Amino acid sequence: MSEAQPPKIETNKLGQEILDLLTPIVGAIVALAMLDKQCTGIGVTPSTIRDDHIEVLAQRIEYVLVIFGHDGKAVGTRIRALKGRTL
Repeated sequence: MSEAQPPKIETNKLGQEILDLLTPIVGAIVALAMLDKQCTGIGVTPSTIRDDHIEVLAQRIEYVLVIFGHDGKAVGTRIRALKGRTL
C-alpha cells in the first residue's frame, strides 16, 4: 500500500520553514492541516505569514502539539527562532 500524498498548499518561505519543523514530528498531512488551521484562526494563510504572526502562531501550534502528546514548547521555541531570519 502506498503512502498517501499530502495535499498541496501554497506557502511563503516562512510558512515552508514552519512546515519543515512540523513534518518530522506529526507527518506531512497533519503538519499541513495544522499550519493551515492555525493560520486561518488568525486571519492569514500559509502564503501570507509574516514575522509579526510568528508569536501567536508559535503559541497556537504549541497548544495543538501538546494535545498530540509532543513537546510543544520546544517546537514553539524553534518557530520563534524563525522571526527575522527569513525573507
